[in-house]
Amino acid sequence: MGENLFSGGVWGEVSFSLNFYVLMGVLALCLIAAFVYNRWINGRDKSIMTWKLVVIGQIMATIE
Repeated sequence: MGENLFSGGVWGEVSFSLNFYVLMGVLALCLIAAFVYNRWINGRDKSIMTWKLVVIGQIMATIE
């Protein structure tokens, strides 16, 4: 893309909120997919859950 979506007054604020909601939507889809995947393998590998929590923690730290 190469464009800075966070620049320029009102449009910068609008694109920031849009990017935030898109990011939240993608995150929600990823969580749902991960949950379905965990159910699909019947929770045999608990390390996937730990890895997912670490990733969620990193994402939340990045957002703040």
